[in-house]
Amino acid sequence: MGATNFERYAFGKTLEEAYQMAYEEAEDFTGITDGASGDLNSKPGCIEVAVPEGVTPARYLRWIEKADQAFTGYGISQKQKDKLLGSIPDRHQARVFTYANYYADTSAKALAIKMTGRKAQEFRRGTVYAGKPGNVYVFIGCARC
Repeated sequence: MGATNFERYAFGKTLEEAYQMAYEEAEDFTGITDGASGDLNSKPGCIEVAVPEGVTPARYLRWIEKADQAFTGYGISQKQKDKLLGSIPDRHQARVFTYANYYADTSAKALAIKMTGRKAQEFRRGTVYAGKPGNVYVFIGCARC
């Protein structure tokens, strides 16, 4: 059994509504309704990431992904790992590293980040949700496949 990282965007008035939409899209996409799909529908739920004030959600997402890559990246030199981890500000490292470990755990809940700015606008533009009230979330993690 293997594992793969996933990133799935969804829209909803609440986190729960967006999660349900993303979960159903993952089922439709993978064709798997029970078991190891390598997508959101393999996870036992989600937790919302607390993005610190003054940091964009897109940047925080990149930091979590960089930390995960440094922690789990096979074939990456120590110098490359240090560079990845060094790009995350010291004051944010402890929490980012906690989220990165959660991200890499295939049996843990998915991480949910409420997106704002350009990333959220890009998602809305490409869907029927342009101009509608609600939030854009990205669900990320590593899932069994």
